[in-house]
Amino acid sequence: MSDTTSTADVLRSTPVLIGIVVTLVVVLIWLFAFFLPQGSKISKLDAQVQTLQQKVTQGNARIAVLKRDSQTAPKLATELAKLKQYIPATAGVYNYINTITATVKASGTKLSTISTSPESPAPTASSYYAIPVSLSVTGTYDQVLKLITDIYALPRLTIIPTVQISGGGVGTNRSTVLSVSMRLETFTTSKPPIAAP
Repeated sequence: MSDTTSTADVLRSTPVLIGIVVTLVVVLIWLFAFFLPQGSKISKLDAQVQTLQQKVTQGNARIAVLKRDSQTAPKLATELAKLKQYIPATAGVYNYINTITATVKASGTKLSTISTSPESPAPTASSYYAIPVSLSVTGTYDQVLKLITDIYALPRLTIIPTVQISGGGVGTNRSTVLSVSMRLETFTTSKPPIAAP
């Protein structure tokens, strides 16, 4: 009983009560001045961390796409160079005529005439210009067939809108010499210059 009384007396004494009150006030000040604002800052930091993690995930996905694309870049560059050769930006008719002449020779046919009209290119439905080339050759059926196949296999786009063949018919065979006239067209992306009259 005396221990309980002495503890109660001590708690009732003014200096002890003041100490307890001061301690409680200090704890409350610390709680409101430091702990609660820090808790709010921690919540904001957590939200920022989540946002940054999302950005990192998105960035990693973009890096993966770029890595994949960088592996295909050399192949795409090769394809682009091939396409630029397929329909070049300049007419280059002289070089094209040389290519056709070499193709005729390689097929075994004999070149009779070759002419072009770069001075009057026909615009197509797109931004390409068709350059007509007239070609006359003689050769066997197999040689003419090889020539046509080789023309379509040229690195520069070439089509054959018309072909006229004479010399075949009843009683002929694959070694019969045929006379063939063709109209070819090649293309360019820039309008060739018009020749002076």
